[in-house]
Amino acid sequence: MWSIWYHRLKIPCVCICILIYFGFHGYHGNRGYLTRIQLEKRVASLNYEHENLVQTRENWERRNSLMRADQLDLDLLDERARDLSAKIKDDELIVQILD
Repeated sequence: MWSIWYHRLKIPCVCICILIYFGFHGYHGNRGYLTRIQLEKRVASLNYEHENLVQTRENWERRNSLMRADQLDLDLLDERARDLSAKIKDDELIVQILD
């Protein structure tokens, strides 16, 4: 009697085990669902960081272009010279705005 049930249930049990194995690894594995969600979050984070770096670079390029000889901005030159030398006049007030 048991041998009949054993032979009838052998293939379905093996199929269920294979289905559980692939289901588990499809959810938790290296290329599974959870890993995909983590990678999408990382991509979004890196895209945000990239946008910030591009904006910072454009800001520095704009400020650098103001220091060229043909377009010299004297206020910016004076600001940079005073910032680097850490010297101010007695009647001046320095307000630093941190970005």
